[in-house]
Amino acid sequence: MYFDLEPKSSREDLYGFEEELEKLLSLLRGRRAAAPLIRVVGLRRTGKTSLVRTALNESGLPHFTLNGRAFAEAPAIKVRSLLLLLERELNEAIERQKKWRDKFLEVLEGIRWIKVDSKPPWIHFEWERPERELDLLDIVYSLDRVARENRTKFVLFIDEAQEFRKIKGYSLQSLMAYIYDEMRNLQMVVAGSQVGLLHDFLGVHRPDAPLYGRGMAEIRVPRISGERAVDFLTKGFEQAGMSPDRDLVELAVGELDGIMGWLTLFGSRSVERGGPSKDVLRETVEKGAELEVKELENFLQLRRQARQRYLRILKSSVRLRRASWTDLKAGLERDEGRAIADNLFSDLIKNLVKGAFLERDEEGRYFVPDPILSRAIERIRA
Repeated sequence: MYFDLEPKSSREDLYGFEEELEKLLSLLRGRRAAAPLIRVVGLRRTGKTSLVRTALNESGLPHFTLNGRAFAEAPAIKVRSLLLLLERELNEAIERQKKWRDKFLEVLEGIRWIKVDSKPPWIHFEWERPERELDLLDIVYSLDRVARENRTKFVLFIDEAQEFRKIKGYSLQSLMAYIYDEMRNLQMVVAGSQVGLLHDFLGVHRPDAPLYGRGMAEIRVPRISGERAVDFLTKGFEQAGMSPDRDLVELAVGELDGIMGWLTLFGSRSVERGGPSKDVLRETVEKGAELEVKELENFLQLRRQARQRYLRILKSSVRLRRASWTDLKAGLERDEGRAIADNLFSDLIKNLVKGAFLERDEEGRYFVPDPILSRAIERIRA
């Protein structure tokens, strides 16, 4: 169903993205050497996770997901927290992929610090001092072996990968570089909704970064057009046995833009309430704004000294709709009653763009890319 809130994992539940899905499937089914690392990028809630999950399921390849969303609110990630996530994700992969279960357990049983059981939870990590001893190469070699012995590839999907830049005491990027160079049967897919921060994590522009200079295939997941958004809602309501008023559907698209997550939330809430209405649309906008406030606060808590400045820039962007660098700088200087160095202001703008809270159009003007995010910005006090 189009309006299911969980990330999609089958083509029939995934609306649109035919071109992106076929490209990703081609990369997954092709030679590993042609695309050792694939990055999937796009705004928040545009459907990146659904796209990758659908492609992985359709490919039939063994895989598991390491989801950085678990650490979205954490200012730092401890090694023990990383291990707990990895243990949980591996158990879920073993439970879900019954075809590969015995093969997974057989190779993991050979790792001295992994205890294997005959029932869920299938595995348990037994590190005494992970902060000092952590080495995940044993798992990497084991998964590569499963793939090699079965003449296939194993796919590691790192979702919201930019969150893992916060790990303290371990470099996931170094492990990824080793996989890229040495593991001929392991393929990596990374996705992130904060594109600039994802690039920072991958070290795209940093010569001293472990992954610098390595080729990466890229798939961009766009927001859908207004016409496609109307079609998505109409077909989703048809699946639920409803025939909504066309004007109401168009009103919803005007409020929510072509962002799949908000459209799906509106559809899901409408089905729960027995049909779409302006009240449901209003509730959807309210709920969406709450979620965006939380995500913006996560961004700001890592930048407390400049919190007020970030918020003032964002509020000016919402008020002006599209604003030049000069206009935004002048607004901040007016608010503070003092001059601000150009390089300092540029860093503030750059960080907001990296976090996907601002975008820059072809004319060099900055804008908030999500109408619900604009509502959230208006609510937070500078």
